[in-house]
Amino acid sequence: MDLIQETKDYIAALGYEKDDISWIGCKDFYIPIDCFWNSAPQEYDTGYGSREVAADLVIVFKDNSWLERAEYDGSEWWAYKQTPQRPSDYVWKVDKFVNSNYEAERGLKYMNRER
Repeated sequence: MDLIQETKDYIAALGYEKDDISWIGCKDFYIPIDCFWNSAPQEYDTGYGSREVAADLVIVFKDNSWLERAEYDGSEWWAYKQTPQRPSDYVWKVDKFVNSNYEAERGLKYMNRER
């Protein structure tokens, strides 16, 4: 798969355009946006195996949402992320953040329910 074409297609599917991008890079530095778009085709194998695309590559949009690379057993894709909105409900005390009885999969609210 060509990383650049995959990225263009994914951004379009989300309803974004190149002009909606604030920056591209990683936690250590950013690059000129055109440097990414105008690079030669960046072919990689999307199948299982080892990761081929830089794990820390991000594309950040002007609305503060972003794309980051996701991977499972070497299969890679873009994952769309948004800054979470603060909930309107406020809970003044939470005791449990860790649980080994599969409750962790259900989340903080379930783990701290009254019994």
